[in-house]
Amino acid sequence: MRKILSTISISLLLLLLSGSLSAQRYSGQVVDQDGEGLPTVTITWGDADAQRMVTDFNGNFTLPNRRFRVVRFELFGYEPADFRPEDLPDDGKIVLFEKTEAIEEVVVFAGENPAWRIVRNAVRYKSVNNPNKYDSYRYTSYNKNTITYNFDVDSVLSSADSARIAENRISAETKHLLVIESVTRKFYRSPNRHAEDVIGTRISGFENPNIATIPDGIQHFGFYDDYMPLLNKEYLNPIASGFENRYVFYLTDTIVHEQDTTFIMDYFPTAGSNFEGFEGVIHINTDGWAIEYVTAEPWDKGKISLSMEQRYEKGHGGHWFPKELNFELELERFPFQKNGALMIGTTILDSVYVNVPVPDEVFDHVQVEMRENAGLMDDDFWERRRTVDLTEKEVETIRHMDSIGERYNLGGVLRSTRHAYRGFLATGPINLDMKRLIASSQYEGLRLGMGVYTNELVSKYWSTGGYFGYGFNDQQFKYGGELKLIFDPDNDFWFKYEYKNDVRGPGLVGINYWERTSFAEQFYNIRMDRFEQHAVTLRSRAFTFHIFEVGAKKFTLAPTYDYAFVTDAGEPSTFYHFSEVNFGWRWVQEEKIIANYGQRITTGSRTWPAVRLDYSRGISGVLDGDFDYNKIELGIQFDRFTKNLGRTLMSIEGGYVDSPLPIGMNFGARPSYSASFSVVVPNTFQTMRFNEFFNSQYGAVYFMHDFRSLLLRSGWFKPEIRFFTAVGFGKLDNRERHLNSGIQDMRYGYYESGIALDRLIAINTFNLGYFGIGVGGFYRYGPYSLPNVWDNFSLKIAFMYSVN
Repeated sequence: MRKILSTISISLLLLLLSGSLSAQRYSGQVVDQDGEGLPTVTITWGDADAQRMVTDFNGNFTLPNRRFRVVRFELFGYEPADFRPEDLPDDGKIVLFEKTEAIEEVVVFAGENPAWRIVRNAVRYKSVNNPNKYDSYRYTSYNKNTITYNFDVDSVLSSADSARIAENRISAETKHLLVIESVTRKFYRSPNRHAEDVIGTRISGFENPNIATIPDGIQHFGFYDDYMPLLNKEYLNPIASGFENRYVFYLTDTIVHEQDTTFIMDYFPTAGSNFEGFEGVIHINTDGWAIEYVTAEPWDKGKISLSMEQRYEKGHGGHWFPKELNFELELERFPFQKNGALMIGTTILDSVYVNVPVPDEVFDHVQVEMRENAGLMDDDFWERRRTVDLTEKEVETIRHMDSIGERYNLGGVLRSTRHAYRGFLATGPINLDMKRLIASSQYEGLRLGMGVYTNELVSKYWSTGGYFGYGFNDQQFKYGGELKLIFDPDNDFWFKYEYKNDVRGPGLVGINYWERTSFAEQFYNIRMDRFEQHAVTLRSRAFTFHIFEVGAKKFTLAPTYDYAFVTDAGEPSTFYHFSEVNFGWRWVQEEKIIANYGQRITTGSRTWPAVRLDYSRGISGVLDGDFDYNKIELGIQFDRFTKNLGRTLMSIEGGYVDSPLPIGMNFGARPSYSASFSVVVPNTFQTMRFNEFFNSQYGAVYFMHDFRSLLLRSGWFKPEIRFFTAVGFGKLDNRERHLNSGIQDMRYGYYESGIALDRLIAINTFNLGYFGIGVGGFYRYGPYSLPNVWDNFSLKIAFMYSVN
């Protein structure tokens, strides 16, 4: 009996071990006989090869379990390899050998490339297979980014550089530089409603980080749009309409399944192409003519080289959807070092549901939101959510970096930059306004100062602070302060009181689409009005994409230049009191706002313009106000990228004031010319002098078209060409009440046009990209052209940054 029980126990134990083994995932790498990883190896298993996957860039793969009889690895030009579960190598290395009889690739063009028929079908069915054309979808994603060393060094090294790289090589044997993980939930509903919730984030070495990676954070989600933004450029999709004139496709292999066929093709831009294009491999399945697998990397590489890979699966509802997204971001050199770096990113999507109802309350104006406790998830959370096992090096990286992060408080350093988008550096509960540290204008000269404000560590529902500055030319202090009460942070609902005693340029155009400081106003203005102001503002968001403001101001203006205004009593005056009530409205439909890195960052709207309206009512006799008036400004800005043409930026603006006011309260358009040093500034008059025109009513159109490098591209020389045109009309009523002989309006029409050549010189910037220097030439013509023909020309410097 004891022998029988022993036999039964051993059998049960073996059965349990067998079940455990079959349930285990198996991770490995497919390599050639030289040990190099093989990408795009097809792996099939299950009955009738019912399950299939493809290896990534480096030949890596993970089988979900070992519940199969045989698994097959095959790649065109190599002998296929079959393994039973128990025969899979313990080290995970699957070696494929080249076929002994080399097969020469034969491309037959019977009238046209046979691959074109396949690609045309994929183009025809793009709208059917594009995830963002579905009625709705939702999924959960696990994202892992590993930053590691890259030792492909080809430059001459000093002994110190070589020693440092040798140290890094030793370190690279056991660990990477950094490991970043995140888990998100994504919801989408047609036509363009997105909501992504970051429920967990972790960065090795950084306690409670305030940044997370998302599936479309670097690469484009879904390989179907005609143009795909990647880093700072827009790349033409190889399956965009008209691909025949842009891309070359080679059919390299065909895999026949029971019900469908997969066509495997290489693609790259045609010879002499002058557009931003990809090269890579694409698999198209005849089941719906959908993309099954694709790789892409820029044809024209730069200091930062990005390669991406996407795999798609057909779900139970019959819809193709991304299953796995991978990328490799390669830095030619690591900043301040001779060796480079490589970021390897993996995203796995699961719990995918297509065309299921998504409630309205899921969506608001923020498309990506991070939960407050996302950076505090414990190890149990990551064990449950992680769909790709960490390697030994990744585990060691996390352990090593966490010990360093605790020692040097790296988490605190990262959190100090959480308000950097708005120009603040957080030092504990205090934000330092870095914009106030140093500035310069022709009026103030060098201006030094400081701004200090409380942040959310003091309170999420109120903040206070102030600033001061001193100009060395005018030798005067400027200062101000504010108190802000925040009622509903999610809907930007707040009240603010401000006090300022400062200077400002006369005739300011107040339209501000993105709440950014005007570069031209800050550095070039030669006239200033001294002002003292008390203001209250109540602001809130409504109807998702609309922002409304109401407020009141009491302020004084005093020109610092030779000017006087004749009052209604007929007396010249150089000091003015104003009392106003104000209304503002800003609308950017489908604006994409990302709540990441501790701040809300807007990336604008890809399809809708930005609209801004400001109205002020001046009231005399209230709080010492001297003037009754109505003042209104309206601006509309379009920013579009057009296939095969480039980017167009156009602004249409106008303003009107219905009563005579001192010149500082009228409109001066948007000048940006300076005789000493001028920079190309879009959305301005490039040849107009400051304080050259003043208008009580005006209209202006600013147009810029950026051809990128579509017009001229030859080897390393690939300048970006931009064309500019601006037109303005204006009228200054009651001209006789402005006592200054140099004042004129634009009643006859102001015209200018020009061209800018960017990136004539490209300077390597810390091995992270290129700082481009170019030149722009502009000419003013028409009624306001100057007597000396050369004075109508404006030669400017153009600056830009690019990764390639």
